[in-house]
Amino acid sequence: MTKGDFRFPFLDLSQMLAGYNVPGVDFDSIIETQRRNIDAFAAANQSAGEAMKTMGRRQVELFREAMEQWQSMAGDISSQSDPGERTRKQAEFAQKSFETAVTAMKEFADLTASAQREAFETVSKRVHESIDEMRGQFEKPTRK
Repeated sequence: MTKGDFRFPFLDLSQMLAGYNVPGVDFDSIIETQRRNIDAFAAANQSAGEAMKTMGRRQVELFREAMEQWQSMAGDISSQSDPGERTRKQAEFAQKSFETAVTAMKEFADLTASAQREAFETVSKRVHESIDEMRGQFEKPTRK
């Protein structure tokens, strides 16, 4: 099944509605409009899923980097015999950890905003197209 080829194997609405002749209603056009709506929502969900995968991979990378930094700083701190130098190294580590956390939060906020924007634009574009299609359906002569 390809994108835009969504079908219910047990239900073909176009065949079911072919026998009905309702004046002013173009069932084929309505079905096509709804198929496009489903495609738009599927594309928005695909985009959101990709963003979640990206965020998951990035979280793993950040965790690995944090563990490496922690091991390095723990070695640096434990190798210091001067209490003042130990305190300075601990403060340096705390500051660096805080800065890394803030940077990561901003990165995740940007990724989330980008994914939401992309999904919203996809759905918004489809809503506008759907409205135009509905206008066109009212202007078309009906099938006989």
